[in-house]
Amino acid sequence: MYYFGWLVIGFFAIVGLASISHWANPVWYANNLINIRKTSYSLFILMYGGMILAGHIHLKDWGMAVQFASIAIFIDLAVLETPSILKIGNAEFKKNDMEIEKTIKDNQKTILQSFQKSEQFTDVVQYTSNHFYPLDSDNFIEWDLYMEQLKKYLRLYTDTFHFKLSITQFTYKEDIEQREQNIEGSLVQIERFHSINIKDKAELAGTLAKANVSVIKEQEIIGVPFFGNRFSYIVTLEANAQESVINAIDAYHIVNLLTVFEWFAES
Repeated sequence: MYYFGWLVIGFFAIVGLASISHWANPVWYANNLINIRKTSYSLFILMYGGMILAGHIHLKDWGMAVQFASIAIFIDLAVLETPSILKIGNAEFKKNDMEIEKTIKDNQKTILQSFQKSEQFTDVVQYTSNHFYPLDSDNFIEWDLYMEQLKKYLRLYTDTFHFKLSITQFTYKEDIEQREQNIEGSLVQIERFHSINIKDKAELAGTLAKANVSVIKEQEIIGVPFFGNRFSYIVTLEANAQESVINAIDAYHIVNLLTVFEWFAES
């Protein structure tokens, strides 16, 4: 019965490939589980049919057929599908969907970060008076001094979430086309700072020129334009992918902090 060894090797190969695929890319494995199961059953049938054609198994040997099918079903349930018990009380088994579980975890992480960001923003606003107390108007006259104090203030928020912060000045013009050109020129500095390539600078400059927050790189980099009485500039935030992501809440908080800073700088 040397053929039995080949059957065992075939079973081990399927189990090994399934395990490697699951560890390497669990989301892909979950998305393609139906195809994987169908393929495995097809291989089982082909192997069994091949043994019959080769004369190693008799067609009337139902005992061998039942054993073979039992092993195939066991591998399918125990290794490929691996049901998870979600209700221990009545032992309800459901399919382990890695993609759904990952989505739920990501949503929970996003909600938690949103609370943390709102809490940190509130703390910064409450601390603002103490932060500006030792400063006077001389600290905001020149751009370099203004930018230095602005970075210190914004980092009370951004450093908490490990955001990379940059501030790029541009000359504000009432004429929208001239303003767009000035902003487009400043985008070159932003590219260098964040080591990125902005494909359509003209379109992005047009959005920023209208005082609209812009997504420079999805979930990673945003640009926040600010038109002040003395200085105009673009604040960019870059997220650390391992720590957190940039979203609309961050843009909202930065806009408000810039407004607060401008008010204190003017007063």
